[in-house]
Amino acid sequence: MRGRYIKKRTRETITLKHGHRCAFPGCRRPAIDFHHVERFSIYRRHRVEKIKPICKIHHELAHAGLIKNEEEDASKWYLRGI
Repeated sequence: MRGRYIKKRTRETITLKHGHRCAFPGCRRPAIDFHHVERFSIYRRHRVEKIKPICKIHHELAHAGLIKNEEEDASKWYLRGI
């Protein structure tokens, strides 16, 4: 069973892909968290294409279930109810 720790090389790849910014559309905040859009608790793996760098605010919204289309490409994300 794999732990939640994401290897440095994987984190760097993800961060560079998104220009060190939050992946949520229109957000210009720095990415400081990594969010598994494929539930880690179920799949127990760290797939680069299924982890997005996001700011603290969007990470909290994601875990509250307030980001729609979270399993899709980040360009298709939006907040529920808006």
